[in-house]
Amino acid sequence: MHFTLKQLKYFVSVVEEDSIVEAARKLHVSQPSISVGIKNLEEALSQQLLIRHHAQGVSLTPSGRRMYEKARELLRLSEELEQNSRTENELVSGTIAIGCFESAAPLYMPKLVAGFKKQYPTSPCNCMTANSTN
Repeated sequence: MHFTLKQLKYFVSVVEEDSIVEAARKLHVSQPSISVGIKNLEEALSQQLLIRHHAQGVSLTPSGRRMYEKARELLRLSEELEQNSRTENELVSGTIAIGCFESAAPLYMPKLVAGFKKQYPTSPCNCMTANSTN
């Protein structure tokens, strides 16, 4: 059985809030979802992470204390990976080629090229003009 990032998120939130109820409120999920997620995480890891104190919150077991720091780091790395992936999808690369009739080039090309260079300063732009007569 494997654990999920969601289960780690639940676990970290419970530790930081010192309460399953408060973690559920913070994450906008039900308290039973948090409880089941942590129970499944404990089963996947074959170790108890939290000691539940009825009406008094939770405390970490020694295993839970070690797992908490690792879980926080893993969640941080997963967020960094997601952010880097989004950034890479937004990158534009390669050369753009723009063609225009000679008669229209002075009217449109300067503004078009300037706008492109402002938004993508490292991408080369090749401009070509052509005669409108055949």
